[in-house]
Amino acid sequence: MGVFFKNFGMDIFAQEQYFAFLTKCVCEEGKIFPGYACTYFYKNFGRAETIVTVAPDAESEQNEVLGFNTHIMGNCFWKLRVSTMGIGSKKHDPYSYSVIFNDMDGHGLIPINIIHADVIPSFLKDDVVRMQVCAFPLLIHYFQDDSKCDDSNMETVMGKKLVLSEGVFPIGLFGEDEANKDVSILKGKVAAVEEYKVPVEGSEENFFCVTVDTPYGPIDIAHTADFVIPEERSLIRKGSIVETYCVISGDVALDDYQSGAVYDEENELRLLRSCIEHGDFERMTGALSENAIYKNAVGPAQIIHTLKGINAQIDREVREKGLRYYSYMGTLAKIENDPDGVQKYPLGRRCVVLATPETDNYNGFLLINRDIEGKIKEIETCTNKNYRFRLDKIPVSKMPYDDIDFKPIQLEREESEWLDLISECFSNLSFDSSEFYFGMEPEAEIYLVDDDGKSECILKDKEQVFKYMANKVEMMRRKDVKPRSEIVEAPGMDEKHGVMVSGGEEKFLLTIDISEQKRLIRMKIAYR
Repeated sequence: MGVFFKNFGMDIFAQEQYFAFLTKCVCEEGKIFPGYACTYFYKNFGRAETIVTVAPDAESEQNEVLGFNTHIMGNCFWKLRVSTMGIGSKKHDPYSYSVIFNDMDGHGLIPINIIHADVIPSFLKDDVVRMQVCAFPLLIHYFQDDSKCDDSNMETVMGKKLVLSEGVFPIGLFGEDEANKDVSILKGKVAAVEEYKVPVEGSEENFFCVTVDTPYGPIDIAHTADFVIPEERSLIRKGSIVETYCVISGDVALDDYQSGAVYDEENELRLLRSCIEHGDFERMTGALSENAIYKNAVGPAQIIHTLKGINAQIDREVREKGLRYYSYMGTLAKIENDPDGVQKYPLGRRCVVLATPETDNYNGFLLINRDIEGKIKEIETCTNKNYRFRLDKIPVSKMPYDDIDFKPIQLEREESEWLDLISECFSNLSFDSSEFYFGMEPEAEIYLVDDDGKSECILKDKEQVFKYMANKVEMMRRKDVKPRSEIVEAPGMDEKHGVMVSGGEEKFLLTIDISEQKRLIRMKIAYR
């Protein structure tokens, strides 16, 4: 759910009574976009767009409101490829979520909050999706040129300022806060600026619609003047550089899906494959005919129950035996020694190919038969080994660093391993360690312990803690101190160890605490 009333100057609708009124208005007067398992009600107020997600309750079968989204009407379109990460967070309702994309060459990571998500059959790896895009800033700055922008301090990592090229940097994906996983830093040159007012009572101020050029195409950014500090407002003009923390929003109800979900063989097979991969078989509800058949199950409710049971069994095998299951879109291409099969399954039929436990150990495929209304009347499973099929070809892009053997960063460690890492950092006079920085919890803290054993928190923030430790060894280096660092028993603390650091006039014992996730959460420094 992405609700950004403030960006349109519609703050009043964030209040409960006005929000309820707006939701009712959109549902009664809005245009309908039917998804596979839900319905979207859409209504625009000028260029501000509002979308309500409605679906029947599983028990009462009464329609209920599941979510509310906002978007901008515009003419900025991006065409992207779904990344290996696929669907990101489903923070509020099952039919409004973020998806992590690459560009068409398979590069980059771009988290996008999807509008009308359920009208698209699948968001699986390498699916190509075209969408109309906009961005809602949480924080925004304007600069006269690139040099001024690079001198700003929008974000630091490991004590170093990020200098971004034009485009999108998915800062939220690298953070620990799940609520901010879809937040990006977007930077680009302003191509156009327009000013609008939402034509509804309660909208108190105009908002800017700023079009920014990016490597993926232009994008509209919506915000009021209040988002920009007074000294930068004169730079809200063509030619300026904009840098913003924002949530990118993409409306996929266009092209073939401009009227909602599409019921044809290709889309219904893609939907089936998506449900197999994600286990959300409820999405099949609208695609199944009333008397649809799968094995011994008849009707949507029985079929979905059966498919979920099979999926639960697969999940158990994945957990207990380590088996892997794979699915692909394919086309029946050849039949060997089975002329009767040719008549039942004509060559050229589209299908979902299944494989386990290896990616190329194909053990069957699924086909669908459809009724006159285009709904699925039967799902068939075929394990006939005489069939040959042609898998859809997916363009494979070589990543810039494919030939480099990357070692993954170890974030979780036992306490003794953390002490070894910290001791090594002191010995090397450098805390410029990705494993130290990224292994800390966001709320990591440092305490100073006095002679009486009383401790006082002096810092609480991962970035500040990192700077403190980096500055500590930097001062040693400047004084030409070569510290001795060793693991010792901590006095008065049963089975507790610490790092004893001595060098020059300094000597102190550093002890640590780790979180349940085995991340570094606390350091205590006691001077001797």
